[in-house]
Amino acid sequence: MTGLQSRSDESDLLVAVRDFLTVNGVPYVLVRNYEGYPDCLTGDVDLYVPLEQVVERLESLRKVIEELGWVLAHQVLRPWVLVMQAIKVESKGDRGILVFEFFDRFQWLGFEYLAFDTVVRHTSLYNGFATLPPAVGYMITVCHYFFWVGFLPSKYRRAIAQSLDDPSWSDLLSAHLGWIAPSLHRHTRNYAKVRDDQWTVEDGIPEPIFRYPRGFWMLARAVLVAKACWRSPIQCARSMVGIAGAAYDDVMRPQGRILAVDLSDEGAKQLLFQFKKYHLYKNSASRVVNARSGRRGLWALIAAGISWARGGLCILNLRDSPSLVRALVLRGKGLDRPEVTSLNDKPERVLKEIVRS
Repeated sequence: MTGLQSRSDESDLLVAVRDFLTVNGVPYVLVRNYEGYPDCLTGDVDLYVPLEQVVERLESLRKVIEELGWVLAHQVLRPWVLVMQAIKVESKGDRGILVFEFFDRFQWLGFEYLAFDTVVRHTSLYNGFATLPPAVGYMITVCHYFFWVGFLPSKYRRAIAQSLDDPSWSDLLSAHLGWIAPSLHRHTRNYAKVRDDQWTVEDGIPEPIFRYPRGFWMLARAVLVAKACWRSPIQCARSMVGIAGAAYDDVMRPQGRILAVDLSDEGAKQLLFQFKKYHLYKNSASRVVNARSGRRGLWALIAAGISWARGGLCILNLRDSPSLVRALVLRGKGLDRPEVTSLNDKPERVLKEIVRS
């Protein structure tokens, strides 16, 4: 292992993955949340890479992770992202969970919103990691959230507000996005001005958000696709095939999970928050459902199935369930009792045990 030495298992793994990419000549970019690396990790690790270069070396990367004593609990590969979820139950760090998301360059569903090679020229080393200047990094953060989900979480408001006057918005973004760039910049200024009582709170999203106008969001995505198809019809066709293939895989091989628990409403929500914190399943498709009788019970089972099929986590709470519903759910999962009945005082340890099982 090269570079800086670190103080926890999570940090050691982060450094090992960084060194693996560097030794193998795979260019990568970190755009945010790297300020405490390698010793302080605040969430999952998002890396922007030429994804095909990582996939070519995937078995070697898995060996690097496993040789450090980590278990790859879950792996999802789509044409535009590789997600690797590693756990270590007996970790000397506080977490014992580390999720790597390798995004294929700067694109949405295969349609590029910024040229990767252009952005890479702006990188510099920070504690041995290839990073971007904060203003450029948060500009990419805006683009990522905008094209993928159409909103921005409240936690980035201050940092994004400080970056809005940076020349990168015109120097980098306008050159590639054309008229979308100034409109996106204008709407993002509205985000920076949102008061604490003006945020939008939605089920399935663990923090307050600012939603971009839906009409602008849909139009911008359509224009992005049209521009990509005009520049390269062949690449556009490949992206379309990739989308269709990913949708087929989601239907035929769902990546979600249904978790039967017996917890208070607050406990179930806390457990869901832990899963969302580490992006262990698709956050937008994850939910807590209380299994009851009658129509509500039927809806609970339908909602659980939808979450599972979409790659999310459905926490099916049996706390107030009738005996018949409880028995049917447990029998359907081949269980004698709910998988979680208490979070005690260490919910992250419970989370690690669930993921490993």
